[in-house]
Amino acid sequence: MKCETQPLTPSSALPNSVRHIITYLKVRHLVDCVDNVTFRDLVLGTGLSPRTVRKALSILKSLNLIKVSRDFKHGRRHLYQLNFKKLCEIFPEDKLVSDGLYFIDVGIGLRKFLSPKAIAVISCADVVLYTENVPSQVLELVPEKATTFLLDRQIPLSNLAKTGVVVVLFDGVLDREKIANMLSQSGVGTKVSCISCTSPITYAAQLLECGRCCKVLFKRSPVQIELYVRKGTSYISGEVVKCVKVMLEMGNGHYELKALDTSVDELRNVRTGEDVAYVVYVRR
Repeated sequence: MKCETQPLTPSSALPNSVRHIITYLKVRHLVDCVDNVTFRDLVLGTGLSPRTVRKALSILKSLNLIKVSRDFKHGRRHLYQLNFKKLCEIFPEDKLVSDGLYFIDVGIGLRKFLSPKAIAVISCADVVLYTENVPSQVLELVPEKATTFLLDRQIPLSNLAKTGVVVVLFDGVLDREKIANMLSQSGVGTKVSCISCTSPITYAAQLLECGRCCKVLFKRSPVQIELYVRKGTSYISGEVVKCVKVMLEMGNGHYELKALDTSVDELRNVRTGEDVAYVVYVRR
């Protein structure tokens, strides 16, 4: 009689090679912002033997911790991606976030621009509320076990005082008024923490300070961000949802950041060489 191998449970001790590959994939996805890696990448990046990598991948597949797809450019090659939604479920002992209510401004909204604290909180969330402007790339980090709600109406903070990690995801520029109204309420009765990730406005100011003249595009969904730094805006394809004018003004012996909401008409009249940057949110 053939003896079947018992599947690993979340509390099982995984081989070091499996944890090593998970760590490698986290770095590739979150730091290098690479969506998929090949088998060759795993071997060269981890320093493990091909046989060890194959065994580790087999374990990861059984736990549904990786997603496997075909590389259409190389039909026989497989591509691997870490399944962030399963991490907290498989490794509950890695939960280092205390219960409470967390407001996270996703900023630019791409994984490599999220702060380590934001990633840790999202990956441990029990309840997630998000606005329509939160990029799908951020929502991919929400664990499968979490209950999610679209924040399409005003919700009193007292209603969010639940046991566990409750996360409110929003875009700090597009959702500023909605979130400010929520935060202005008192008597929540629970711990409230605010986390800000890299803001496109701050990023534009840094490019100005460095003397750059460029156009930077951040492809995120559903709203894309375009930065025009000392550069005239070319034809923008899509609906301009929001436009912010970014300037640096000398004050108290150093530059101070100044950001103003502006109109689409001003955006169309931008002249090349102006010492300003424009952060434009475009829905395609």
